[in-house]
Amino acid sequence: MGGGDIDNRLKTLFDSLQPPNPSDPFLPADIDKTQPVSCLLQDDKLITRVNVETDRLLESNVDKNDVILIIGVHIWASSGRMCNIRNSNVINVR
Repeated sequence: MGGGDIDNRLKTLFDSLQPPNPSDPFLPADIDKTQPVSCLLQDDKLITRVNVETDRLLESNVDKNDVILIIGVHIWASSGRMCNIRNSNVINVR
């Protein structure tokens, strides 16, 4: 992620947080596609806000392509289901 503009860096980051696409030609051939994969993001269309702060890494013996990311995430359910309702006393069924 060391090069390119901030838009392309964010696109790369968001893509890396999503489940791998089984038809992706760059997916390693030996990966077990039947095993579940835990990912933070189902679809980057669900991202509603992004804040970015950039800075330089001031260490002397670091590769120029190295990066440190600190990611803070607020997650919420995009639809109400029994598995994601916190308080079962507050259920409105329509």
